[in-house]
Amino acid sequence: MNEWLKENLVCPRDYSDLRSNRDSLVCAQEHSYPVVDGIPVLLLEESEPTGGAALETLREIKEQIELSLPDREATAEGGIDAYVQEHVAATNGRLYIPLVGKLKRYPIPHLRMPNGKGLLFSGRWL
Repeated sequence: MNEWLKENLVCPRDYSDLRSNRDSLVCAQEHSYPVVDGIPVLLLEESEPTGGAALETLREIKEQIELSLPDREATAEGGIDAYVQEHVAATNGRLYIPLVGKLKRYPIPHLRMPNGKGLLFSGRWL
């Protein structure tokens, strides 16, 4: 798993630090999250997902099916993941409909933020 992720991910339930434990990440309160092919899966069963892929992932993990996707083309032209190419409009809005299957780069916006004085950007809302 990526070192930056290891150092910066927190438990989505209680925001405590996560530690590696074989093929999973575990917090001090023993909440456990699987790591599949080096990717931590921090989906919560008690939260309503915003897309069908989250439900599918939870179901596959619950059934302990290894998530290798050999039947799916891993990347499309330009190195953009095929799933992203297909679902970009469903996850980013209707303005992306003309770009379905045509992305040349990942749609990650440039955030104009004030000087953070060395602090990390955090999505925590407490």
